[in-house]
Amino acid sequence: MASHGGVIGIVAGLPIAARRNEPALPLLWLLDRVAVCSTFDVSLIRVANFLNSEIVGVPTSGTWGVVFTSLDQVPRHPVQLYEAVCYFFIGLALWALYRKGAGAKGGLLLGLLLLLSFSARIALEFFTTPQASYDGSLLLSAGQYLSLPFVLLGLGLVVRSLRASNNSFKPKPLRGSA
Repeated sequence: MASHGGVIGIVAGLPIAARRNEPALPLLWLLDRVAVCSTFDVSLIRVANFLNSEIVGVPTSGTWGVVFTSLDQVPRHPVQLYEAVCYFFIGLALWALYRKGAGAKGGLLLGLLLLLSFSARIALEFFTTPQASYDGSLLLSAGQYLSLPFVLLGLGLVVRSLRASNNSFKPKPLRGSA
């Protein structure tokens, strides 16, 4: 559930940092740029989760199962690697869209990040052992329920940005960038 809190922390902290350094930057413009690079960070975090035997998958009989010896001798889905690959490809797609000018539509890249990454999280959570105690009679896990608002927010941002006219804001390059 740390990823949900991390997103909230970035969205809450970024305006404070931006206001101190570049007060003229629109928040959605800045969040779109953070969205592109954050997927690669999260991919590396999931690789670290794999190496540390954290967030392990449910048992599998497939040949791709991984035994996490610090946990048990049961082959399990390497769900951390599934997530890492998903986030990496989402990052590549966002980067390609950014290069084609999609960053001019405030919120589009952030919306796609939220929509795609938390949809992937919901799907892959079916292959993950429960991270938090929750009522087993529920249809979804706690992580899946926490991901639903982010999916809806992402969808809303995508729709909003596609409906909006082209944003005419053309900021000067950030300090230290070419």
